[in-house]
Amino acid sequence: QLAAWFKVCVCLFAFVSGYGLYLSYRNWKSKHPDCACSRWIWRRYVRTFSDYWLVVVLAWVVCGLIDGRPAAVYCSKSRVAGVMYALLDLLGLGKIFASPLLVGEWWYMSAAALFIVLLPLLFALQDRFGSVPCFIALCLLPRAALGYPGGTNALTFLPAFFLGMAF
Repeated sequence: QLAAWFKVCVCLFAFVSGYGLYLSYRNWKSKHPDCACSRWIWRRYVRTFSDYWLVVVLAWVVCGLIDGRPAAVYCSKSRVAGVMYALLDLLGLGKIFASPLLVGEWWYMSAAALFIVLLPLLFALQDRFGSVPCFIALCLLPRAALGYPGGTNALTFLPAFFLGMAF
């Protein structure tokens, strides 16, 4: 029970991510007011995920040599599905698309990708409606649509992410 009370590290990381990505996007928007937000999303995605890609490839090689785990995890249905699952895992989208993950803790990369993609929209909504209505909506909408997402669902951490943006 004591350990359950201290399960705040992902929420803290979401909060810090919201704060840092907000500042990054705000600075980028001030320097590039006419550029599409997709350019910022792409640049931020590559910067965030480039180190992760190295880790994934190294894990594939090491685990493949030791016990063949990548093939066992990804190719349980077919080789084509296995390639798609591996690609989703590499892109950090495995949890979003409910594909198998080589390492269970890599689920957070789906949350990081979602945060990067949603930040320009949340930035615009915050600018238009203010922080309080947006925060209330982010607390209520996922729960109204999905019930309590909980656990490793990235939507669970949107309120903490948005609070980081607001701060």
